[in-house]
Amino acid sequence: IALDKLGQLFREIKTTPGSQLALALPAGRMFAHEGLQQVYMTAAARGEAPRLRTLAETDVPVLRALHASVPGPGAKGPQRTVLEVEGREWRVSVTPVDGKGRLKLSLVMAVPTDELMAEFNRQRRVAILTASAIVLVSLVLVTLVARRVSAPIQALAGEADAVRRFDFSRPVQVRSRILEVDELAGTMDGMKSTIRRFLTISQAVSSEENFERLLPLLLEETIAAADAQAGVLYLTDGERLQPGAARLAGQPDAAADLPAL
Repeated sequence: IALDKLGQLFREIKTTPGSQLALALPAGRMFAHEGLQQVYMTAAARGEAPRLRTLAETDVPVLRALHASVPGPGAKGPQRTVLEVEGREWRVSVTPVDGKGRLKLSLVMAVPTDELMAEFNRQRRVAILTASAIVLVSLVLVTLVARRVSAPIQALAGEADAVRRFDFSRPVQVRSRILEVDELAGTMDGMKSTIRRFLTISQAVSSEENFERLLPLLLEETIAAADAQAGVLYLTDGERLQPGAARLAGQPDAAADLPAL
């Protein structure tokens, strides 16, 4: 297998762009790396042959830091650890390769933690932004719903203040999707109508001089205030009750047909 093919294979199987993969011989000598310039050194002087670099002679800081971690020929099992090299954290492992040849190789793998966690960090940021957006939208929706719910209540508070000021000029026209609030609005409208009718009765009693016209007016307002369909107004002459005004079903003025009590 050509060394450049091994280097190409290492480039293809790297976990992250910054990961470092290498095959090393005992004593930390390089055997394969994605960059051939990291594997061998050219002759330094005439008559000297090129030689394999050691991990300590490479240009990759994390590989230099792993030089002493390459196991000897009898090592078993992988070695895993976390290193901080030049301010960057690396997840590293040195695993003996179980080969049948005479070469005792170890696979050296180093992955930068920031690149290894990049996708997780990205998903975490997306999750945080999504959750923040959901919370923001929820707050807006809650605010809008609260305003829609509170608007009828505020209107009812205004109607209550109008009652306090004896202002019965307009009926209560508050409507709400909340049943209890809608029922309260109907009750308050009935209360305003009843108070207004009693005030009308009081005004009529104080201003009307014709007693004959006053009695039917009092009866009509009382029937309306009680939400009744018929009614009789009796006058006392000391011992007996005489019908003064009456309105029965289908008979607007039926006082003459009623007996005294």
